[in-house]
Amino acid sequence: MPRTSRCCAYWVLATLSIVLALPALTRAEEEDITPAKTPDKPKAKDDPKAAPVEPPKPLEKPKPAFEKGKAATLFPADRDSKTVDHQSPAMQQGQKSGINETKYAGWSYMGQKLDGWSVKGGVLDIDGQCALTLDGYPFKDFDLKIEIELTGASGLGIMLGSGKDGISLLGVLPNAVLPGTWDQTKQGNNVNFDNKAAKPLPKGGGWISLRINVAQGWVEVSADQKSIFKDRLANPVQFSQFGFLSLGVSGNKDPKIKVKNATITGN
Repeated sequence: MPRTSRCCAYWVLATLSIVLALPALTRAEEEDITPAKTPDKPKAKDDPKAAPVEPPKPLEKPKPAFEKGKAATLFPADRDSKTVDHQSPAMQQGQKSGINETKYAGWSYMGQKLDGWSVKGGVLDIDGQCALTLDGYPFKDFDLKIEIELTGASGLGIMLGSGKDGISLLGVLPNAVLPGTWDQTKQGNNVNFDNKAAKPLPKGGGWISLRINVAQGWVEVSADQKSIFKDRLANPVQFSQFGFLSLGVSGNKDPKIKVKNATITGN
């Protein structure tokens, strides 16, 4: 027999001998070893001492960020903004651009400087021209209480809702409040105010304390619990939209604004 054939035959025989030996070994084990029976554990329902099995609790639905009739604090004193590295979509994952960007949960920011604003100790500090939008705000009618500080030739536009002609604004200037609109479809000259409808603010300087109520197409502004402005919105609200737009007055390209004690209640 050739060498190759002998090797194959030997491998077949060895394999068969192992296969044939397995049943005999198994039978021997069955004859000599009898596994001990383990007593069945009593079921919980049969054991009087066993703790009752509680049914699973239903999953709680997450509470909405804004509830009708409940005041929401826009800048809680115990939550500050964070400075992170701006990640450009064009850069590879893991690379840093070296540009600092401010992040604050619940708000979207658009401006020339990515770090042109911050929130610390319940105070919003804006440095430069920008827009801040409150994410997911659902109400067209609302009641806003707010304190504003304007430095130099600076103003704050408060978004009252979005309509056919853009976002309706209430402009708060150092000495007056007045209505206007912001057309986001335009690159320049996109903010227009009705100077004829302006109403003076109480004199005093420093922090300006206001209450702004938007209801059924009307906006009313009160200072020191006294109504100083009330007018129908020239641009009827179709979609809820709330936020802030920093404004430069008389050509000022670097407005500086602070906001604190801001609470909003949807109606």
